Amino acid sequence: MLLSSLHQTGLIRLVGAFTGARQFDWGSSLGQSLILGMLGVWLPALCSFLGHSLEKRWLQVVGAVGLWLLFVGWGLASLVGTASMGPGSLLLMPWHLALWAAIVMRPVPEKTETGEAAPTDPQAPTPES
Repeated sequence: MLLSSLHQTGLIRLVGAFTGARQFDWGSSLGQSLILGMLGVWLPALCSFLGHSLEKRWLQVVGAVGLWLLFVGWGLASLVGTASMGPGSLLLMPWHLALWAAIVMRPVPEKTETGEAAPTDPQAPTPES
């Protein structure tokens, strides 16, 4: 997840460098979009990480939804990028890292009233004699 967030941050920073933004200026529209992009990358990662660390399932869910949205966003960007950059955009864009982070940081199953994790598969009924 850290590798994914760092890679995405690097790409956002690269976009800023190519567009002439030497530093993040909150007053410009480009600066605002770059700062919001950074928040969009780091907020889901931090929510997911803190949710797992603090065992707060709601934070895990918020982080997981954000990570899946990042995957969808980067996936769409890489597909659109193939029209202009060719198939190289599929390797450059971090959709695969966002997908891996979303899979690895998925929320843990909810606990039942006894404190045990709820089973992921329903139990088959036992045959009666």
